[in-house]
Amino acid sequence: MINAGSSGNSRFFLLLMSVMVMLVPLFVLSFFARPAADDFMWAASHRDTSFWDMQKDYYLNWQGRYFSTPLLSVLAYLSVSSAGYHWHAIVLMILTAGSFYFFVTSFLRKISTAGTSLSIRLLISLVLFLLYTYSLPSVAQAYYWLSGAVTYQVPVVAMVILGGLLIGDRPVRNQVLHGTGMLFLVFIIAGSNELSAILLLLFMPMAGKRYRWLQVSIVVLVAMAIFSPGSWKRSESMGDKDITKVLASIFYWSINLVLGIIREPLYWTSLLVSYISGCLFGTRKPLPPKIYNAVPFGAVVILLLPLVSLAPILWGSNGSIPPRMLNVLVMPMIFVSLCGAYFYGSRFHGVGIKEEMWKHLPSFFWWIIAVMPLASVQVPRIYENLLQGYVYGKVFSDREKNFSEAAAKGSTIQFVPYDSAAKQVLAQHPFIDLVLFREKVERLPDIIAWYDDYEPRDRQGFIKLYYKRKSEGSDPVN
Repeated sequence: MINAGSSGNSRFFLLLMSVMVMLVPLFVLSFFARPAADDFMWAASHRDTSFWDMQKDYYLNWQGRYFSTPLLSVLAYLSVSSAGYHWHAIVLMILTAGSFYFFVTSFLRKISTAGTSLSIRLLISLVLFLLYTYSLPSVAQAYYWLSGAVTYQVPVVAMVILGGLLIGDRPVRNQVLHGTGMLFLVFIIAGSNELSAILLLLFMPMAGKRYRWLQVSIVVLVAMAIFSPGSWKRSESMGDKDITKVLASIFYWSINLVLGIIREPLYWTSLLVSYISGCLFGTRKPLPPKIYNAVPFGAVVILLLPLVSLAPILWGSNGSIPPRMLNVLVMPMIFVSLCGAYFYGSRFHGVGIKEEMWKHLPSFFWWIIAVMPLASVQVPRIYENLLQGYVYGKVFSDREKNFSEAAAKGSTIQFVPYDSAAKQVLAQHPFIDLVLFREKVERLPDIIAWYDDYEPRDRQGFIKLYYKRKSEGSDPVN
């Protein structure tokens, strides 16, 4: 049984504290999140259009996201004007960490020779959650912005759970419920966005002969999303395909994604810990030599994954994608590399290592994972964002109040630049308005906000669309 033990209480506590240092601010920042851009568009469309007419129009004329589109329109309508907008971020972070726990538990039961305590599995899952979160190209669009979270983070959670179900080897009590659950997860993944639909095809070998029906379902549901009339029309609206631009975008975004992961010290720490875990605990059955020899080539697979999966997306969009779409690729790249490190380490399980060295390896193992999370490049940013987030939340809450009042009166909405609005908030809080903080606080908190959508002209239209009809009979807002 792997556990901290009485002698490891101090190391366990240090690890817990280092995880909390990085974890707690993520949840605190949720309370400063405010609706932006597409949130207003989805809310206005749901309010002003029949639900089924809206879904039909999007599927036939814009995109084949038959799961995320209806879910997003309803959630945006319910949360944009409410004080509970932040709850989607909290729920999604909990679901993401919970899905990692489920996968870790299934993996260890399937592979490892050693049992693990609940506390160890929880901590491994939390470290994985932090590694994943701080490696994302856009944390704001993964959790805090509703439109990005529903479209791209929900299918990530579904993929992790589906992976845990497929590798699990425990007896299934209710086959119908088990199969229905997997089918629903496939429906979520395929119907959320085009990239997750493509990645879903990688689950077909995992399904194997046991789940032939699931393989057929994957093909059908992926085809419904990728080859929908709306997807084709949207691709055609991008104009003639520029092969040079597409190829440049494929390599640019792939390299950008890989660099975003490997720059994170927590990634290298996790690789080391996975390797040591493989050495310590091995596998239930020795893997064939060809499997061990192929593990180093996993690095090639990790590099090829974004190239291959992004190619059809970038071709269809003529080389243009939002950074939030890359979030979907981070999870499989991290999981593949960590599993590969574990398997490669298991090759040396008990081979050529003296018993005395084995005795001290767990201690080394614990100190590494306890200290290294604090070396994350994101730690300074997240605490800077706490102060910026407070100002950001105040600015946007005041704006939404003013917009609602203007819409009710039929008067003109004023789009005040963010830095000017931030100065007004700072003037009300002298303890923040110091030379030391002023320059930083006047900037947008980049972890929870990805742009100030009140300034760009193309985004102001969404705000006007939402507020100008909020009160019946009011004049259009200028």
